[in-house]
Amino acid sequence: MILQFYPYLVQSLNIILVIMFAVFIYKGINRKFFAPFLTTALILALIGNIIAFIENDMKVNLYGIFLISIGFFFLYLHFEALISIRPKAFTYIILLGLNSMLFIITLIKSFDLLSDDLSFLICSKIMSLGAVIAFSRILIIAIKVNQNAKLKETKLEFIAMLLFLIYAILYFIRNFFIQDVMLYSLFSQVSIIFSTLGSIFMVLNYILHPNYIYYLPFPIHSVILYNKNGVISYSRNLDSVGLLQKFPEIVLSGTFSAISILIKETLGSGAKIQKINADQYQIYFINFPKENMTLAVIALGNTYFFQKSLKKFSKLIPHETLKSMNEPGVNLLDIRPEIDKYLLKAFPYIRIKKI
Repeated sequence: MILQFYPYLVQSLNIILVIMFAVFIYKGINRKFFAPFLTTALILALIGNIIAFIENDMKVNLYGIFLISIGFFFLYLHFEALISIRPKAFTYIILLGLNSMLFIITLIKSFDLLSDDLSFLICSKIMSLGAVIAFSRILIIAIKVNQNAKLKETKLEFIAMLLFLIYAILYFIRNFFIQDVMLYSLFSQVSIIFSTLGSIFMVLNYILHPNYIYYLPFPIHSVILYNKNGVISYSRNLDSVGLLQKFPEIVLSGTFSAISILIKETLGSGAKIQKINADQYQIYFINFPKENMTLAVIALGNTYFFQKSLKKFSKLIPHETLKSMNEPGVNLLDIRPEIDKYLLKAFPYIRIKKI
């Protein structure tokens, strides 16, 4: 009675993963903004989940387990990218080590140097341990983002990750402590139910709030473009969607002009500054040498996704638009709506403050 529902639960999970992948790709193509780690995680989880449950082929099953485990690893990398430039070293090394072990065992089994039972036992234990570690870290990150944002979408994300962690814990208990066949099957089905529920929450959340996967746990204060004379040509104060933490008011008038003059006088005309650390906030610079323009973004932190948005914004602004901002007599107010459009496309998680 318990076993007969298991194939249907697995098929349901596969259908949900297919739907999520299709929606994710469709939304990503429309916005031309992809989360590479999350995309990879979905592909690996989908393929792995399909081949992991093919009957009477242990080698293929182990390939599936390996792909699912790598999928969890890439999901972990996606969440780390939300809060830092690089993943936390300790967790990263452990997960990388566990997946390397999984790869070695799978490779050994490919040459029939291990029995089916032993190879499946070892791989299942390694995968379940990695899943608990990965989803524990992911849940911590989801809690951090939710504490800062207090949005419906971040709450749904937290619930989804909590369900995935419960799935991982049940899977871990099953593989390490359960010997009874019926109880083993029960834990298998219950863990799949939690995994399916977690996937449903992720799908619904992404359909309703597609930008939630890029929300950063820190605010971005301003985006500024200034010309070759250090005069501000474009400036926008921003709100990061949903964040409760706000920037202190800072005065920018004349700041970049002074910085430009200081850099040129002390380091030479060719010197370019890339970043300024100023206590609680940081200023990031991107230079446009051909157009004699400089982009500056003031934020309270730095992450992989923030850097990706920064580079995308700098590439979206046409050469002609930047060049025109240096021309005498140009009406900068006419150019502002065009720059706003590129800004919101590159930073889908911010709002422009009304003046």
